[in-house]
Amino acid sequence: MPQNWLEKWTLPSGEKGLSGTELWEAKPDDSKAVATKRRSDLVQTFGNLTLVTQALNSTVSNSAWITKRPALMSASLLPINQQLHEHVTWDEEAIQKRGKDLLNKALKLWLGPSL
Repeated sequence: MPQNWLEKWTLPSGEKGLSGTELWEAKPDDSKAVATKRRSDLVQTFGNLTLVTQALNSTVSNSAWITKRPALMSASLLPINQQLHEHVTWDEEAIQKRGKDLLNKALKLWLGPSL
């Protein structure tokens, strides 16, 4: 999910997320504000990050998933990116699942110190 997701990525409800000003003015229990904050928090998490070339990133940076997914699949042979083909949608649930999957893989590969 791009850092600037507001323009092309609707919230799970299908609504557009709130801008910074709208968030500031929203009531704490406003459902759009809660969903916007949740998504914005997930953007910089492990499950949403990957490795791509600068050229690819510039080409697809804020594009919708329907555009971004095939570009990632065709331009990157990295297993970390190829695993993204299974995700028809890229949303909060997919990001959280991928984050947990990557953490579990990392814990298996890099065992902590023996005590």
